[in-house]
Amino acid sequence: MGAIRLEREHYAAFSAPQADESRKLVKGQIWPELRRLSEALIPGLSQLVGSDLHPHLAFQGGREGPVREAFTAFSPSRKKFRDHAHFTLAVNRSGVHARVSIGAEARPERERLARRIEREQGNLAKRFRSMAGLRSYFAATNGGNGGGPVVGINEIALDEGFWRALIGALRSPAGGLDIGFGWSSSRARTLAQIEIMTAFERLAPIYRLMAAED
Repeated sequence: MGAIRLEREHYAAFSAPQADESRKLVKGQIWPELRRLSEALIPGLSQLVGSDLHPHLAFQGGREGPVREAFTAFSPSRKKFRDHAHFTLAVNRSGVHARVSIGAEARPERERLARRIEREQGNLAKRFRSMAGLRSYFAATNGGNGGGPVVGINEIALDEGFWRALIGALRSPAGGLDIGFGWSSSRARTLAQIEIMTAFERLAPIYRLMAAED
């Protein structure tokens, strides 16, 4: 059985002409499915990183137009997720996505990560060179996570150039990191939970790099 119980009509939430209609569809149809999946994934994700993670349902957009993305953020904090590095399970008009994220609000963690990359960037490209199929969902010019993810995502390689550029992005006022794997809406209808978990397992070393204390 597919893990995602979302059909073609559910994605209409992201193209509804009225913002209130879009929010209603997201809360009534997409959030319940994200909640169900999150409850199933939380034990494995917590074991993966060696600490308790907590789910936070949220969405981007939906104030003056349709919701751009609905998601669950898996954070070490029970109250907030934007102040910390977190895993993200997201649904938007292009499909379903499993990511690791750190946004503009997580200022101390962004600076710690920038310093860590400066110290270790000679080894990071070798350490993560096998991350084929990884995509970037973040663009500092759109206001970071607060401005919503970029729909036109780009495939990336975690090479030396990526890590050098990331230092500057992390230190910019609206900078951050949002990378992961995605499946189209048609492919997601046959997506198994183990495939989502496998994606998060591949991302776990990056999460640990992001969340580690100095």
